[in-house]
Amino acid sequence: MPERSRMLAYGLAAGLLWLASCTGSYASTPVPPPTPTAFVATASPASSPPATPATTQGAGGGPSAGATQSTGLIAQTPTPSESGTVTLADDGQTIELHTGERFLLELGSDYDWTVTVADQNIVSRVVNVLVIRGAQGIYEAKQPGRTTLSATGDPPCRKAQPPCAAPSRTFRIDIVVR
Repeated sequence: MPERSRMLAYGLAAGLLWLASCTGSYASTPVPPPTPTAFVATASPASSPPATPATTQGAGGGPSAGATQSTGLIAQTPTPSESGTVTLADDGQTIELHTGERFLLELGSDYDWTVTVADQNIVSRVVNVLVIRGAQGIYEAKQPGRTTLSATGDPPCRKAQPPCAAPSRTFRIDIVVR
């Protein structure tokens, strides 16, 4: 593997380990939290009731020295390569990004998710990146514009023989890139 690719892989792995430690998973090597960057989530007109503000947590599970507080639905100290985490709690929201910013889509592992981005010229999935269990990928803002990310989650029992009749779950966010 070329040296540059190896360095990028190690850096990304360290960032994902830190991200996993912030979401309750256990990382084998603690990574100090990076400097926060902006990530804004705003409610769309037809959204559900607003979520309550939350404080971010450091790698040890408690509030970190550089903890941030968010009035939006995404509350986390971002890593340099990811601006935040989008979860099921963000369903129906509008998220604002700047070109080059990234986010982790983490809808959980209770469903088999199929994710679609309406305009992949504006936002697209970063390829060849492994993500933590329960995450559907890292997405990057490519150019200014507006698009929709939608996902359909089918219960795993649909693959059984005979398949179950449990309902699917839908998820949708609007993304504005500035």
